[in-house]
Amino acid sequence: MKILSILLLICTSGIVQAQVFKCTDKLGKINYQAVPCQTLENGKQLQIKGNPGKEAEGKVKMQALQAEYDGKKAKQAQLENQAVLAITPGMQQQIIYQQNSNPGIIMPSAAGAGSR
Repeated sequence: MKILSILLLICTSGIVQAQVFKCTDKLGKINYQAVPCQTLENGKQLQIKGNPGKEAEGKVKMQALQAEYDGKKAKQAQLENQAVLAITPGMQQQIIYQQNSNPGIIMPSAAGAGSR
């Protein structure tokens, strides 16, 4: 999940240009906000633009992370398929019975049932 969050952050960070307003209130306190300053405040709009070099670097990193994620996901699917194929018919019947009597729970005895 962390990888997906990082990927989304990298993807959107270079694309978005933000409007940021620097506002100074009556007491001289500076605030940065996404909406224009109120009429009683002194403020100006700041233009924040992306860095093309960092955007390209981010895209390369994103593609590498995506490839790594896809590889791990494919490996996990392959291992799950192998595990399903390794279950004997007797174990399948016991697992189905246990799931019907306890939905969502596979009892530890189901793992050893086929090895007897």
